[in-house]
Amino acid sequence: MVTLFNACRSEWGRIISTPVDLALLTVMPLILLGAMAAMLSAGSPHHLPTVIVDRDGGVLARRIVRAIDASPGLRIVGRVPDVAAAVTMMRREQAVAAVVIPRGVGTRNAGRAPVEIFHQAAFLSTGALAATNLRVAVAATLAQYGASTHGLAGLAAIDPALLPGVQVTVLGNPSLSLEWYLGLLLGPGCCTC
Repeated sequence: MVTLFNACRSEWGRIISTPVDLALLTVMPLILLGAMAAMLSAGSPHHLPTVIVDRDGGVLARRIVRAIDASPGLRIVGRVPDVAAAVTMMRREQAVAAVVIPRGVGTRNAGRAPVEIFHQAAFLSTGALAATNLRVAVAATLAQYGASTHGLAGLAAIDPALLPGVQVTVLGNPSLSLEWYLGLLLGPGCCTC
């Protein structure tokens, strides 16, 4: 026990006598924690950039796009012709999510092709938040469309084959998330303060 106490006292004396070591152990963690606090100071993310792939262009597809555009958590940054272009925008970090509206959405000819939502795994929380906002906007639009096309009978009369589902897909490897990486950096920063 005495040896451990003497080792700690000698190490503490060395740290105090070396200004660089003292700064690295005290000032640097405070700067890093301040930088993280500044990143999170805006609160919940809003106006998350979203790209639209509209393969249909019909009435229901236009309603879905308007609902997404009206959502305060989302911002449409582009409309592209195919999924590859949408994924390219996401890889360039121009968008965190993409919505793919299938051809013939809401018609018997479309079968049960779902409205697809893709989001980035590199920014897992913003991607998941964008996907949630997109899922809510699309599902609400599908329900309103079903109720309006079936008059007073409402949702009970909707043929399930007419309305597509909503499918969410994570692009990339969530374990490589930048947020998880930053979280691992935050742990040692908190322990040294």
